[in-house]
Amino acid sequence: MKKIIQSSFLLSTLAVIYFTNVSFSNGGFSNSVVTGGCNCHGPASANTLVTVDFNGGDLYYANGQTYPITITVISSSSKPAAGFALSTNVGTFGVEPAGTQLSGNVWKHNTPEATSGASPSFASWTIDWTAPATGAVPLQIFAVGNAVNGAGSSGDEWAFASTLNVVLPVLFTDFKATSFEKNTILNWSIADEKNVKQYQIEQSNNGTDFSTIGKVDANLLTTYQFIDDSKVHAPLAYYRIKAIDFSEKFRYSEIIKVQKENSSSLIKIYPSIITGNAPIHIQHNEANAEIMIYHMNGQLVKTQRITSSTSYLELNEMSKGMYFVFVKTNNNKRFVDKLIIQ
Repeated sequence: MKKIIQSSFLLSTLAVIYFTNVSFSNGGFSNSVVTGGCNCHGPASANTLVTVDFNGGDLYYANGQTYPITITVISSSSKPAAGFALSTNVGTFGVEPAGTQLSGNVWKHNTPEATSGASPSFASWTIDWTAPATGAVPLQIFAVGNAVNGAGSSGDEWAFASTLNVVLPVLFTDFKATSFEKNTILNWSIADEKNVKQYQIEQSNNGTDFSTIGKVDANLLTTYQFIDDSKVHAPLAYYRIKAIDFSEKFRYSEIIKVQKENSSSLIKIYPSIITGNAPIHIQHNEANAEIMIYHMNGQLVKTQRITSSTSYLELNEMSKGMYFVFVKTNNNKRFVDKLIIQ
Protein backbone atom coordinates (compact mmCIF):
# COMPACT_ATOMS: atom_id res chain seq x y z
CA MET A 1 0.00 0.00 0.00
CA LYS A 2 1.21 3.50 -0.73
CA LYS A 3 0.14 6.39 1.47
CA ILE A 4 -1.16 9.32 -0.51
CA ILE A 5 -2.46 12.79 0.27
CA GLN A 6 -5.01 13.30 3.03
CA SER A 7 -7.11 16.40 3.44
CA SER A 8 -9.27 17.72 6.27
CA PHE A 9 -12.68 19.29 6.32
CA LEU A 10 -13.76 22.57 7.78
CA LEU A 11 -17.41 22.08 8.76
CA SER A 12 -19.78 25.04 8.87
CA THR A 13 -22.50 25.26 11.52
CA LEU A 14 -25.07 24.62 8.84
CA ALA A 15 -26.53 21.14 8.64
CA VAL A 16 -24.71 19.84 5.55
CA ILE A 17 -24.26 16.44 3.95
CA TYR A 18 -20.77 16.18 2.47
CA PHE A 19 -19.68 13.73 -0.19
CA THR A 20 -15.94 13.93 0.09
CA ASN A 21 -13.32 13.97 -2.63
CA VAL A 22 -10.32 13.64 -0.31
CA SER A 23 -7.49 11.27 -1.11
CA PHE A 24 -6.59 8.65 1.44
CA SER A 25 -4.27 5.74 2.18
CA ASN A 26 -4.54 1.99 2.65
CA GLY A 27 -8.17 1.76 1.52
CA GLY A 28 -9.04 1.65 5.19
CA PHE A 29 -11.12 3.48 7.75
CA SER A 30 -10.51 5.64 10.81
CA ASN A 31 -13.44 6.08 13.21
CA SER A 32 -15.79 4.74 10.52
CA VAL A 33 -14.52 7.26 7.94
CA VAL A 34 -13.04 6.15 4.63
CA THR A 35 -9.39 7.21 4.86
CA GLY A 36 -7.65 5.83 1.81
CA GLY A 37 -7.62 4.48 -1.70
CA CYS A 38 -5.66 1.31 -2.37
CA ASN A 39 -2.92 1.20 -4.98
CA CYS A 40 -3.10 -2.60 -5.04
CA HIS A 41 -6.24 -2.03 -7.10
CA GLY A 42 -4.36 0.12 -9.54
CA PRO A 43 -3.96 3.90 -9.57
CA ALA A 44 -6.62 6.55 -9.15
CA SER A 45 -7.92 7.11 -12.65
CA ALA A 46 -10.07 9.58 -14.55
CA ASN A 47 -11.53 6.53 -16.31
CA THR A 48 -13.57 5.82 -13.17
CA LEU A 49 -16.35 8.10 -11.95
CA VAL A 50 -18.00 7.58 -8.56
CA THR A 51 -21.27 9.34 -7.75
CA VAL A 52 -23.39 9.35 -4.60
CA ASP A 53 -27.08 10.20 -4.74
CA PHE A 54 -29.06 11.17 -1.64
CA ASN A 55 -32.85 10.69 -1.90
CA GLY A 56 -33.03 11.20 -5.65
CA GLY A 57 -31.17 14.49 -5.50
CA ASP A 58 -33.37 16.11 -2.83
CA LEU A 59 -31.05 18.47 -0.99
CA TYR A 60 -32.75 18.32 2.43
CA TYR A 61 -33.29 15.83 5.21
CA ALA A 62 -35.37 15.88 8.41
CA ASN A 63 -34.65 14.39 11.82
CA GLY A 64 -35.78 10.79 12.25
CA GLN A 65 -36.63 10.33 8.56
CA THR A 66 -35.27 7.52 6.34
CA TYR A 67 -33.76 8.16 2.90
CA PRO A 68 -32.11 6.02 0.20
CA ILE A 69 -28.42 6.50 -0.56
CA THR A 70 -27.14 5.18 -3.90
CA ILE A 71 -23.51 4.88 -4.92
CA THR A 72 -22.64 4.27 -8.58
CA VAL A 73 -19.27 3.33 -10.09
CA ILE A 74 -18.93 4.19 -13.79
CA SER A 75 -16.03 2.93 -15.90
CA SER A 76 -15.34 4.62 -19.23
CA SER A 77 -12.83 1.82 -19.92
CA SER A 78 -15.68 -0.71 -19.49
CA LYS A 79 -14.32 -2.76 -16.58
CA PRO A 80 -16.44 -5.87 -16.00
CA ALA A 81 -16.89 -5.46 -12.23
CA ALA A 82 -16.84 -2.83 -9.50
CA GLY A 83 -16.73 -2.36 -5.73
CA PHE A 84 -17.08 0.48 -3.24
CA ALA A 85 -16.82 1.66 0.37
CA LEU A 86 -19.04 4.33 1.97
CA SER A 87 -19.41 5.65 5.51
CA THR A 88 -21.27 8.36 7.46
CA ASN A 89 -20.50 10.27 10.63
CA VAL A 90 -24.12 10.38 11.92
CA GLY A 91 -27.30 8.41 11.38
CA THR A 92 -27.70 4.69 10.85
CA PHE A 93 -27.87 2.35 7.88
CA GLY A 94 -30.71 -0.08 7.25
CA VAL A 95 -30.39 -3.70 6.12
CA GLU A 96 -27.51 -4.12 3.69
CA PRO A 97 -28.43 -5.46 0.24
CA ALA A 98 -27.00 -8.74 -1.13
CA GLY A 99 -23.33 -8.60 -2.02
CA THR A 100 -22.60 -5.89 0.56
CA GLN A 101 -21.87 -5.76 4.27
CA LEU A 102 -21.87 -3.36 7.21
CA SER A 103 -18.89 -3.06 9.49
CA GLY A 104 -19.58 -0.48 12.18
CA ASN A 105 -20.85 2.52 10.26
CA VAL A 106 -19.06 1.52 7.05
CA TRP A 107 -21.02 0.04 4.15
CA LYS A 108 -19.03 -1.77 1.45
CA HIS A 109 -19.13 -4.60 -1.06
CA ASN A 110 -18.07 -8.11 -0.01
CA THR A 111 -17.96 -9.45 -3.56
CA PRO A 112 -17.41 -7.44 -6.74
CA GLU A 113 -20.59 -6.50 -8.59
CA ALA A 114 -20.77 -7.26 -12.30
CA THR A 115 -21.15 -4.06 -14.30
CA SER A 116 -23.82 -3.39 -16.90
CA GLY A 117 -23.50 -1.68 -20.24
CA ALA A 118 -20.42 -0.90 -22.25
CA SER A 119 -18.53 2.30 -22.98
CA PRO A 120 -19.17 3.05 -20.18
CA SER A 121 -20.01 0.17 -17.88
CA PHE A 122 -21.49 0.78 -14.45
CA ALA A 123 -22.70 -0.79 -11.19
CA SER A 124 -24.93 0.68 -8.45
CA TRP A 125 -25.84 -0.14 -4.85
CA THR A 126 -28.60 1.37 -2.69
CA ILE A 127 -29.15 1.35 1.07
CA ASP A 128 -31.52 3.12 3.45
CA TRP A 129 -30.09 5.70 5.85
CA THR A 130 -32.00 7.09 8.86
CA ALA A 131 -31.23 10.56 10.20
CA PRO A 132 -30.70 11.18 13.93
CA ALA A 133 -33.92 11.79 15.84
CA THR A 134 -32.73 15.17 17.10
CA GLY A 135 -29.97 17.68 16.56
CA ALA A 136 -28.47 19.32 13.51
CA VAL A 137 -24.99 17.81 13.25
CA PRO A 138 -23.72 17.99 9.65
CA LEU A 139 -23.86 14.59 7.99
CA GLN A 140 -20.69 13.55 6.16
CA ILE A 141 -20.76 10.79 3.56
CA PHE A 142 -17.35 9.46 2.54
CA ALA A 143 -17.18 7.26 -0.56
CA VAL A 144 -14.70 5.60 -2.89
CA GLY A 145 -15.20 3.14 -5.74
CA ASN A 146 -13.12 0.74 -7.83
CA ALA A 147 -13.67 -0.42 -11.39
CA VAL A 148 -11.89 -3.79 -11.63
CA ASN A 149 -10.95 -6.29 -14.33
CA GLY A 150 -11.70 -9.31 -12.12
CA ALA A 151 -8.36 -10.98 -12.80
CA GLY A 152 -5.95 -9.56 -10.26
CA SER A 153 -5.22 -5.95 -9.45
CA SER A 154 -3.49 -5.02 -12.69
CA GLY A 155 -5.57 -2.49 -14.60
CA ASP A 156 -8.01 -1.79 -11.78
CA GLU A 157 -8.94 1.89 -11.42
CA TRP A 158 -10.41 3.69 -8.39
CA ALA A 159 -11.80 7.15 -7.72
CA PHE A 160 -13.57 9.25 -5.09
CA ALA A 161 -17.10 10.62 -5.07
CA SER A 162 -17.30 14.33 -5.80
CA THR A 163 -18.51 16.71 -3.09
CA LEU A 164 -22.25 17.32 -2.72
CA ASN A 165 -23.71 19.74 -0.13
CA VAL A 166 -27.17 19.17 1.35
CA VAL A 167 -28.62 21.35 4.15
CA LEU A 168 -31.38 20.85 6.67
CA PRO A 169 -34.25 23.22 5.83
CA VAL A 170 -33.91 25.14 9.09
CA LEU A 171 -31.83 25.26 12.27
CA PHE A 172 -33.70 26.39 15.40
CA THR A 173 -31.42 28.06 17.94
CA ASP A 174 -33.95 29.37 20.47
CA PHE A 175 -37.63 28.85 21.25
CA LYS A 176 -39.33 30.65 24.15
CA ALA A 177 -42.85 31.27 25.37
CA THR A 178 -44.20 33.97 27.68
CA SER A 179 -47.65 33.50 29.20
CA PHE A 180 -50.00 36.42 29.78
CA GLU A 181 -53.13 34.71 31.12
CA LYS A 182 -54.98 33.50 28.01
CA ASN A 183 -52.33 34.92 25.71
CA THR A 184 -49.05 33.14 25.04
CA ILE A 185 -46.29 34.89 23.10
CA LEU A 186 -44.07 32.45 21.18
CA ASN A 187 -40.69 33.65 19.93
CA TRP A 188 -38.23 31.49 18.00
CA SER A 189 -34.84 32.21 16.44
CA ILE A 190 -33.34 30.74 13.28
CA ALA A 191 -29.63 30.31 12.59
CA ASP A 192 -30.17 29.21 9.00
CA GLU A 193 -33.27 29.13 6.83
CA LYS A 194 -33.03 27.34 3.47
CA ASN A 195 -35.99 26.62 1.20
CA VAL A 196 -38.47 27.01 4.08
CA LYS A 197 -42.03 27.83 3.03
CA GLN A 198 -43.90 28.10 6.31
CA TYR A 199 -43.82 27.64 10.07
CA GLN A 200 -46.80 25.90 11.64
CA ILE A 201 -47.45 26.46 15.34
CA GLU A 202 -48.67 23.34 17.12
CA GLN A 203 -50.18 23.06 20.60
CA SER A 204 -50.91 20.13 22.89
CA ASN A 205 -52.51 19.69 26.29
CA ASN A 206 -50.58 16.50 27.07
CA GLY A 207 -47.25 16.95 25.28
CA THR A 208 -47.98 14.10 22.88
CA ASP A 209 -51.03 14.88 20.74
CA PHE A 210 -50.45 18.15 18.85
CA SER A 211 -52.74 20.19 16.61
CA THR A 212 -51.99 23.20 14.42
CA ILE A 213 -53.24 26.51 15.86
CA GLY A 214 -51.58 28.97 13.49
CA LYS A 215 -49.20 29.56 10.61
CA VAL A 216 -46.42 32.05 9.86
CA ASP A 217 -44.91 32.40 6.39
CA ALA A 218 -41.11 32.19 6.17
CA ASN A 219 -39.48 35.49 5.18
CA LEU A 220 -35.75 34.81 5.61
CA LEU A 221 -35.83 36.39 9.07
CA THR A 222 -33.66 35.49 12.07
CA THR A 223 -36.53 35.76 14.59
CA TYR A 224 -40.25 35.01 14.39
CA GLN A 225 -43.22 35.54 16.69
CA PHE A 226 -46.74 34.17 17.10
CA ILE A 227 -49.42 35.15 19.65
CA ASP A 228 -51.73 32.40 20.84
CA ASP A 229 -54.84 34.24 22.02
CA SER A 230 -57.03 31.15 22.33
CA LYS A 231 -59.97 31.81 24.61
CA VAL A 232 -60.27 28.25 25.92
CA HIS A 233 -57.50 25.77 26.61
CA ALA A 234 -55.98 23.90 29.55
CA PRO A 235 -53.92 25.79 32.17
CA LEU A 236 -50.89 23.76 31.08
CA ALA A 237 -50.01 23.85 27.39
CA TYR A 238 -47.20 22.48 25.22
CA TYR A 239 -45.95 24.10 22.01
CA ARG A 240 -43.66 23.20 19.13
CA ILE A 241 -42.86 24.77 15.74
CA LYS A 242 -42.99 22.75 12.52
CA ALA A 243 -40.86 24.17 9.69
CA ILE A 244 -42.04 23.00 6.25
CA ASP A 245 -40.02 23.41 3.05
CA PHE A 246 -41.26 23.76 -0.51
CA SER A 247 -41.00 19.99 -1.12
CA GLU A 248 -43.14 19.36 2.02
CA LYS A 249 -40.21 18.07 4.07
CA PHE A 250 -40.39 19.29 7.66
CA ARG A 251 -38.41 19.70 10.85
CA TYR A 252 -39.65 20.27 14.41
CA SER A 253 -38.35 22.59 17.09
CA GLU A 254 -38.04 21.42 20.66
CA ILE A 255 -41.22 21.13 22.74
CA ILE A 256 -41.73 23.77 25.43
CA LYS A 257 -44.21 23.74 28.32
CA VAL A 258 -46.21 26.81 29.43
CA GLN A 259 -48.18 27.27 32.65
CA LYS A 260 -51.05 29.72 32.14
CA GLU A 261 -51.57 32.52 34.66
CA ASN A 262 -54.87 33.39 36.28
CA SER A 263 -56.40 36.83 35.81
CA SER A 264 -57.90 39.31 38.26
CA SER A 265 -60.64 41.85 37.65
CA LEU A 266 -59.71 43.96 40.70
CA ILE A 267 -57.69 46.34 38.53
CA LYS A 268 -58.76 47.78 35.19
CA ILE A 269 -57.01 50.02 32.70
CA TYR A 270 -58.60 52.28 30.10
CA PRO A 271 -58.34 52.97 27.32
CA SER A 272 -56.57 49.81 26.22
CA ILE A 273 -55.83 51.24 22.78
CA ILE A 274 -54.20 54.67 22.67
CA THR A 275 -52.65 56.88 20.04
CA GLY A 276 -49.33 58.58 20.61
CA ASN A 277 -48.26 59.08 24.23
CA ALA A 278 -51.61 59.69 25.92
CA PRO A 279 -51.75 58.48 29.54
CA ILE A 280 -53.87 55.55 30.66
CA HIS A 281 -56.24 55.47 33.62
CA ILE A 282 -55.85 52.77 36.25
CA GLN A 283 -58.81 51.89 38.46
CA HIS A 284 -58.22 49.51 41.34
CA ASN A 285 -59.16 48.45 44.83
CA GLU A 286 -55.71 47.24 45.80
CA ALA A 287 -53.60 49.06 48.36
CA ASN A 288 -49.94 49.72 47.68
CA ALA A 289 -49.82 47.86 44.36
CA GLU A 290 -47.23 48.04 41.61
CA ILE A 291 -48.14 48.25 37.92
CA MET A 292 -45.75 46.40 35.59
CA ILE A 293 -45.88 46.78 31.80
CA TYR A 294 -44.20 44.22 29.54
CA HIS A 295 -43.52 44.47 25.83
CA MET A 296 -44.97 41.62 23.76
CA ASN A 297 -41.45 40.13 23.53
CA GLY A 298 -41.47 39.63 27.31
CA GLN A 299 -39.27 42.61 28.24
CA LEU A 300 -40.28 44.67 31.29
CA VAL A 301 -40.44 48.30 30.08
CA LYS A 302 -42.15 50.24 32.89
CA THR A 303 -43.13 49.99 36.54
CA GLN A 304 -45.10 52.39 38.73
CA ARG A 305 -46.36 52.22 42.31
CA ILE A 306 -50.06 53.10 42.77
CA THR A 307 -51.85 53.89 46.03
CA SER A 308 -55.10 55.71 45.20
CA SER A 309 -58.24 54.17 43.71
CA THR A 310 -57.71 55.98 40.41
CA SER A 311 -54.28 56.71 38.98
CA TYR A 312 -52.75 57.91 35.75
CA LEU A 313 -49.81 56.29 34.06
CA GLU A 314 -47.74 58.34 31.63
CA LEU A 315 -46.43 56.45 28.59
CA ASN A 316 -44.45 59.19 26.87
CA GLU A 317 -41.27 57.13 26.63
CA MET A 318 -42.90 54.01 25.19
CA SER A 319 -42.85 53.14 21.49
CA LYS A 320 -45.70 51.85 19.34
CA GLY A 321 -46.65 48.21 19.77
CA MET A 322 -48.49 45.71 21.97
CA TYR A 323 -47.90 45.51 25.70
CA PHE A 324 -49.23 43.51 28.65
CA VAL A 325 -50.15 45.09 31.97
CA PHE A 326 -49.68 43.26 35.27
CA VAL A 327 -50.34 44.21 38.88
CA LYS A 328 -48.03 43.09 41.66
CA THR A 329 -49.26 42.94 45.27
CA ASN A 330 -47.65 41.04 48.14
CA ASN A 331 -45.19 39.48 45.67
CA ASN A 332 -48.06 38.04 43.59
CA LYS A 333 -48.13 39.13 39.94
CA ARG A 334 -51.41 38.94 38.03
CA PHE A 335 -52.29 39.75 34.44
CA VAL A 336 -54.62 42.71 33.92
CA ASP A 337 -55.07 43.52 30.23
CA LYS A 338 -53.46 44.11 26.86
CA LEU A 339 -52.35 47.61 25.92
CA ILE A 340 -51.83 48.78 22.34
CA ILE A 341 -49.98 51.99 21.50
CA GLN A 342 -50.66 53.15 17.94
